[in-house]
Amino acid sequence: STWGFLSGPAPQMVVLLSVVLALGAVLQASAQYQLGNSYFVTNRAPMTESQALTQSTDQICTAIYTINLRPEYTTQGNDISMLQPHGKNTSNYGNIYSDYFTGNSFGVPLNNIGADYTNYPQPNNPSAIAAARAAFSVPALYDQGHSATPLGFKQDNIRMYYSVCVQIRNVQNRWVEIMAQSPQPDRKICYQDWRPDGSARANLAQNPFEKSCSSGELYVCRSSPNENTGSGYVDNMNIRFFCESCDDEISSLYWRVTASHMPIQTGNSPDNSDWCLYRSGHDYPNTLLQPYPENYVPPAVFQASTSSAMSLAVSLWLLAALALVALLL
Repeated sequence: STWGFLSGPAPQMVVLLSVVLALGAVLQASAQYQLGNSYFVTNRAPMTESQALTQSTDQICTAIYTINLRPEYTTQGNDISMLQPHGKNTSNYGNIYSDYFTGNSFGVPLNNIGADYTNYPQPNNPSAIAAARAAFSVPALYDQGHSATPLGFKQDNIRMYYSVCVQIRNVQNRWVEIMAQSPQPDRKICYQDWRPDGSARANLAQNPFEKSCSSGELYVCRSSPNENTGSGYVDNMNIRFFCESCDDEISSLYWRVTASHMPIQTGNSPDNSDWCLYRSGHDYPNTLLQPYPENYVPPAVFQASTSSAMSLAVSLWLLAALALVALLL
């Protein structure tokens, strides 16, 4: 019968069951480390320009995402973020920054905030970790697919004249940090407030659309543009990333959006009065790379080295000086 192999010798059955269990573990790991989750939703999978033009709405967007910022993915301990910060150990952030997250509005226990993401996206795959180290890299950057999210950044491609569009949720009236990095330092990366087709937010004088551009690396920290309706803040912040004056049809991009752990408040609390001052704005994906390989021994900077001829000359000058002093005395 089809299942007749199960009646074979016991050692064969043990080997077979081991293989099945190992395969199951691999499949489970693959599902666990996939990019998609209920907090990061792909509304429009990355597509070409011609495909975007066939869409009934938002034809400027070759990709559309909805991100729900969460404290579990905190990147620096005082923020809510969108994806696991691969390459970084944040396992103690819930305890170290307990004052920030105790009683958080998300109902997340402190022990669920942060984790050790050092060897992600495949922490249980020694071959993947070894391959990254052999290339003087880290798994979060060496991963050849798009499942890695180094320091919580999403990898995308920007197409000429088109945008990667992002709908940001769980922001309300918080501070918002927007970061992007291109592997090509000459790329002029931009972000701008974006009004999806059918969105209620208008580009008004008292709440204008913002735009910012920078070469290679983009950093913006600002207050949320969400309006206060009187009964509370709406949650409809939307932005788009694009490349301005880029000659290539496709440009690579890493992007990330985080927000303050607490809403903006008035008063004397410095953490809430200007959260941006307490952020380290340099944690781009490339900072995961060490400037020198492991076991590198730097040269002694202040170690002097003299030749034998120089030593002899110094000695002769010293003898001559002593002789002159003796004559004068």
